[in-house]
Amino acid sequence: MQTVIDGMQMFQYPFFEGDALKDTFKDFFDQISFYGNKVLNLNKDLDTKWFEAFKAVNQAILSFVLMNSAKVSTWSGSLDGSGA
Repeated sequence: MQTVIDGMQMFQYPFFEGDALKDTFKDFFDQISFYGNKVLNLNKDLDTKWFEAFKAVNQAILSFVLMNSAKVSTWSGSLDGSGA
């Protein structure tokens, strides 16, 4: 469960900008492996496959956020939200 909780941190990108975004997200991604290694040490095939898939999804999120770090936390909408 802690592995999933650590993975949810990857959705906090709107709260960071610039270098803080890059540094913090690398740390968030690395934290996934701490409890994830405990899952891998169980030596259960389905659990291992689940963790590898979970880490791959989070790697994709990390790559996307870092590649778009200049604009990912900047509002660029063109619609007026006053009527929402």
